[in-house]
Amino acid sequence: MAAIFESQTKREAIAVADITPSTLSQWLAELANFEIQLVCNGDIVETGHAANVLDGPLFALRHLCKLLENDPSSQPLCAGEIITTGTLTRALVIEPGQIWHTRITGLALDGIKLEIT
Repeated sequence: MAAIFESQTKREAIAVADITPSTLSQWLAELANFEIQLVCNGDIVETGHAANVLDGPLFALRHLCKLLENDPSSQPLCAGEIITTGTLTRALVIEPGQIWHTRITGLALDGIKLEIT
């Protein structure tokens, strides 16, 4: 199983993590404890923690699945659905000319960089 990110502008899928049975327990622990920093023009403007989202993104997803399972009027999740589990930081205002990037610690993923035009 791979964690996939799909770029909405390029319409291409990028595998960002290879999760196998032998690495699953490590990923579960890391997803419950990682940290992310939002950096704008070289300044750290926000730090978020996995626990900000119901003890981590996977726990939030598990909570959603249980809610749907126990609600007869709800359909179960289907393949291909996009699920967002919330954000680890506040939403911040962006402006043209800014360069944003993330620093992720405690999780084997690269950060991203955005140049706002």
